[in-house]
Amino acid sequence: MFWIKSTDDRTARKRTLMTMRSTVLFLVGLILTAGWIVGCKQKQSPKPVVTLYTSIPEPVSSVMVNLFTRQTGIEVHVVRKPDSTADVYWEQGVFEMIGRADAGALAKYSSPSADGVLTRYRDSQGFWAGAGLRARTIAYRADERWTRPPQGAWDLTNLEFKGRLVMAKPTIGLGGGYIAALFQLWGDQKTREFFAALHRNDIRLVGNDAAVADDVGRGAFVAGFTNSNDCAVILADGGKLESLLPDQKEMGTLVVPITVALGIGADQQLPARQLVDYLLSQEIEQKLIQMHYAGWSARQESADLKAMEVDYHQLASQIPKAIAESTAILEGR
Repeated sequence: MFWIKSTDDRTARKRTLMTMRSTVLFLVGLILTAGWIVGCKQKQSPKPVVTLYTSIPEPVSSVMVNLFTRQTGIEVHVVRKPDSTADVYWEQGVFEMIGRADAGALAKYSSPSADGVLTRYRDSQGFWAGAGLRARTIAYRADERWTRPPQGAWDLTNLEFKGRLVMAKPTIGLGGGYIAALFQLWGDQKTREFFAALHRNDIRLVGNDAAVADDVGRGAFVAGFTNSNDCAVILADGGKLESLLPDQKEMGTLVVPITVALGIGADQQLPARQLVDYLLSQEIEQKLIQMHYAGWSARQESADLKAMEVDYHQLASQIPKAIAESTAILEGR
């Protein structure tokens, strides 16, 4: 009887030890598993970051960028130096984007968001597309006693405007493109005569188009060449001016898309393509219009806007010569 009892005790102890060992191993496994999970959480991949170059001013650009980050969780690092290398480019014009494409800085990308954009506001090779339009305008004083307000660019050569005109120094943007378009549509002789007449009218040259709209809105000048979005800012601030689309019964005015493109180094990056799709979307285009930065949609014809019939790529190549020649005439050189 003692021998049997001793064997049972040893068997029971053995079973107890095995049970304890299994329990310990199970608990150790749980601890290791929990530690692995915590470690994974601690070592999660960082949030994706996309570098965006933009010439769209504040606060318009930050509103759109912050909305994108909230919707996707993708961080956007914004840079504003024109020579910056970026994953995505968002330009307020088209000529700068054409220059980037020619320099090999852009990747071809057919964004699904660009499917509804009119053909003339998309690059034929797929480097860029537009969402929202801006136009070259004439700003003039709303409270001036006009016998006949100006209707076109040539009207500003009339003597009644002598000493009362303002425009920005010609640069590559919408203003430079407009000057190149005049040379293209009017021809060299008529365009030179036009700028010579503006010079005789003592037109004042200022730093940028926003300053033109501000000067007219404050009453420092009665009229000047500027852009639709610059006029919208002054009107929103209570400036007393009218924004005129020139030559609507004749050649029309220069209209350019707000453009978006993918950087050459980001052609395989999903977050960068997502940002391009977002900035080209109809939702963002409508927000640009609501914020009065864009005046019209690039997705449909506008009955109240007659655009010049020009080729953007041809204009881009002609802009430097047009700027140099017009500047020399305006400065009396």
